[in-house]
Amino acid sequence: MNYPVLLIRSEGNDTDVESLNARGISSIDDPYVRIAPVGDSMMAHMLVEQLRERADEQTWFIATSPMTMPALIELVGEHVLREAIASAVARGVHAAATGERTARTLRELGFPTVMVPMVSSAKALVEELADRPAARAMFPCGNLALDTLPDGLRQLGWHLAQVVVYETSTVAQEPMSVELIRRGEISAIVLRSPSAARALVHFISPPIPIPVICAGSTTADAARELGLDVVAVADSPGPGDVAAAVAKVLSE
Repeated sequence: MNYPVLLIRSEGNDTDVESLNARGISSIDDPYVRIAPVGDSMMAHMLVEQLRERADEQTWFIATSPMTMPALIELVGEHVLREAIASAVARGVHAAATGERTARTLRELGFPTVMVPMVSSAKALVEELADRPAARAMFPCGNLALDTLPDGLRQLGWHLAQVVVYETSTVAQEPMSVELIRRGEISAIVLRSPSAARALVHFISPPIPIPVICAGSTTADAARELGLDVVAVADSPGPGDVAAAVAKVLSE
């Protein structure tokens, strides 16, 4: 019997579902993590005000998650954010993102050009920025954002304005798919973030006798440290590459 693949990130699983379906692989979308804007919007408003009024060609606006811009919209309003970005772009502010999905959220709000490293990771982005003069970075992020980017930029002499705009947490209620995992009725699990790996082991203690496919090396490292059976890492976080990695694992 062919059991489905489990997708557990908070949202955005539809693209993975489509890519898996295209390969004849069934899947279950059952979030194990919850993402929500922070309760206090004051710091987000201050960051956006700085972007609108004081950022210049020596400033980079950086995002490392596709959840960043939707959270900012919730906190300050889409019209306010678009106005701030338009003002910043007119003064030469640069934008960068760790991956194409995140970059797309920046372009949709008004940044015409977004730097994306060849390898989708914060480490790769820091390496790309190392070739440029030290500057200022505005870094809205989540409460569980890794220190790779801020530490890396500070070591390069950059000044950083880091503001937490959303919070990631494990869902309170046990997901329905947990029982399927216990019964061995899941063929593989796709992880797209270290927080998803932590949420998984919150409900199912390792060893979990189900192969895990990760969308990136950072997630894979975190999953292995938690004792999960990481059998593959996708070439990129793109849905097509993730589906290809899953298909290869299931065919072996």
